[in-house]
Amino acid sequence: MAFKTNIPEVYASLGSAYQQKREYKLAFNFYLKALELRPNIPKVYKNIGYIYREVGAYNDSIKYYQKYLAFDLKNSDAYLNIGISLINAEQYDNAIGYLNNALSLNAADSVVWYNLGIGFEKKKLFDKAIECYSKKIELNPMDAEAYNNRGVIF
Repeated sequence: MAFKTNIPEVYASLGSAYQQKREYKLAFNFYLKALELRPNIPKVYKNIGYIYREVGAYNDSIKYYQKYLAFDLKNSDAYLNIGISLINAEQYDNAIGYLNNALSLNAADSVVWYNLGIGFEKKKLFDKAIECYSKKIELNPMDAEAYNNRGVIF
């Protein structure tokens, strides 16, 4: 880092900019600096969780998403992101639990329905997966992936 500041939001913003460019190592380092200066920035934990998920470090992703969740236990986005990482880590039962928690907070979130469908499909619970994909389609009829996933099961 070529400059110094004691403002954590500056580092968090730089981390976000590099994350958008998919330069994850730089983004990660800026996020860590932001947390070093102020360890209570929920979005930074979320973004680090995302980076870890993108590079396939699912357990680390889950760890950071859980820290993100700890700031607000009614955060459906945190439950969703943990659920997605758990699916990627092939921990389907746990994923379904987290995704159900997300639905209990926001039943109209079509992304949660879609990922819950994936979890059920991976467990070969095809009737439940079809129900979830159908709900996703009901909430977002333009989602081609949900149609595709549901069609593959049929």
